[in-house]
Amino acid sequence: MTRKILVYDPAQGKVVERKDRWVEAPKSAYVIGDDMPMTKSPIDGKTYYTSKRAIRAHYRQHGFEEIGTSYENEEYIEREEEKYAKEQERNTDQRIRQNLINRIIHGKR
Repeated sequence: MTRKILVYDPAQGKVVERKDRWVEAPKSAYVIGDDMPMTKSPIDGKTYYTSKRAIRAHYRQHGFEEIGTSYENEEYIEREEEKYAKEQERNTDQRIRQNLINRIIHGKR
């Protein structure tokens, strides 16, 4: 079974069979831009980038390679996990300290 492609031809004022099978796409459709939403560097956590080229150069400078959403350098992930654990511990210590201070100030023991 063959299919026909029908299109409206405004010059003729009616629907006609389209002869060409391929439509030329605009050239801009194939361009992938360098811009991206503002992204914080996962390596230093301080620098922000809006250029894919710039953030990839930053990765290479620190010995990383972008591979999808993961990092080739597993040491980075381990360091981040350790840093997160220490931060959680520090936050817990601060909460306990603040609770003790509040109890002493308000006379609750």
